Amino acid sequence: MRIKIIGLTLAGIGILAAVGMAFTGFGLEKPSTHVNRAGSSHELVVYKSSTCGCCALWTSYMQNKGYKVEVINTEEMDAVKEKYQVPGSLYSCHTTVVNDGQYFVEGHIPEEAISKLLEEEPAISGIGMPGMPSASPGMPGKKLAPFDISQVTEDGQTSQYMSI
Repeated sequence: MRIKIIGLTLAGIGILAAVGMAFTGFGLEKPSTHVNRAGSSHELVVYKSSTCGCCALWTSYMQNKGYKVEVINTEEMDAVKEKYQVPGSLYSCHTTVVNDGQYFVEGHIPEEAISKLLEEEPAISGIGMPGMPSASPGMPGKKLAPFDISQVTEDGQTSQYMSI
């Protein structure tokens, strides 16, 4: 009987380890350093309400992807969005500022879009996805539609950036 219990325990540990590796990329990948063309690390500053749990989850998601993230809790989110000229049509619950104002990233944007933005360094003000779409990073639920991400030009015009 003792061997069966040990066998089950070891099997359970093996299953848990396999599941854990599936979620961590098998533990072999190092987080990327995310450097810009000048060789400096990109810095992300997330402005969010101190009571917003989904914003904290999105921040953790980005940190787990290897980004250096600073969090500033504020109750003045409208002032932050106005300062960085985020169009009202893109408002979400948090605003991220990249490289001391090089770009804004509005909302629960998947890392894939941010990586593209930082790699290509286009001449835009930022990217955004309005609201809090189900299953977007930091949000629970099932993905109900593609994540349509908009770009904002320096003169405030919006257009499709990408769809994930």
